[in-house]
Amino acid sequence: MNKLLNFILLSFKESLLIFINLTKIILPIILILKIIEPFGLVNLIADLLETAMNLVGLPSYTAIVWASAMLGGIYGGIIVLINLWSVEPLTVAQVSILSLMILIAHNLPVEVSISHKVGSNAWFSLVFRVVCAYFMGFVAFVITDFFNIFQHAVDFNFDVVEINNDWYSWSISQLKSFFLIFLVILVLIIFINFMKKVGIEKILHNLLSKPISYFYLSKNSINIVIIGLMLGIAYGGSLLIDNVNKKIVSRKEGCTVMNILNLNHSVIEDTLLVLLVGSTLWIVLVFRIILGLLLSFIFSLVLNKSSLAKKLFIS
Repeated sequence: MNKLLNFILLSFKESLLIFINLTKIILPIILILKIIEPFGLVNLIADLLETAMNLVGLPSYTAIVWASAMLGGIYGGIIVLINLWSVEPLTVAQVSILSLMILIAHNLPVEVSISHKVGSNAWFSLVFRVVCAYFMGFVAFVITDFFNIFQHAVDFNFDVVEINNDWYSWSISQLKSFFLIFLVILVLIIFINFMKKVGIEKILHNLLSKPISYFYLSKNSINIVIIGLMLGIAYGGSLLIDNVNKKIVSRKEGCTVMNILNLNHSVIEDTLLVLLVGSTLWIVLVFRIILGLLLSFIFSLVLNKSSLAKKLFIS
């Protein structure tokens, strides 16, 4: 009984810390959105990015959602999506494409910094993630549009916040949204911690170690990739930085590992999170892993065969 209580208490503390850090980043963003909305600036910003988002089949306001996720992480993107959902509800295909792009390019200030500490060129890491996110979103759009799949409306799981409400109504809606997000974080953290205890890493290792072995990686690096796939860049990246500093892993090999994790990391927690907004597993998990590993494999080939690539990609 004490072990169970300790497990729940530790999960609660971890969830609360994540929530506090998230709130510090996202609260100013949604306040700015609320303040500028009466002046039509939300629509103006969205209109400026309309062409880029339309090329991946998304309405223009989703650019604000994606930008928020790039700065504040996936939770932040979801909160902004809740605030802007009433502008134009999305289909399953659209929310899945947006989620796919967010899964690949989010929390960039932190995660690009980790890549740089491993030995990757920071600007390359930033551009690589954004370009790959957009490219994979475009490919997903072409496939879903051509085969006319996932075109039905999303059964949205959150109470939509009307951004043009009066301040009191808007504030109450925000409190409800933030409370719901905290509950989501808590449930996910409890689930992830439980999965760690039952040894899900071993299952993932058995499934993915064979395909990852073709990436010119040592056994030690493969283990780090599996940890990053399971627990995210913060965990996998920290281990990788330590291994690079101790010369156990070369900077070139470290860059290959980071670029695999840039496109595929935290595949359980992050995937479950975007499923809550109506995404389909086929796009945010299956499609993401297959195309992500393919792009990462191409990068590893280029990095190992080209001396110019080494100069450009490794800091």
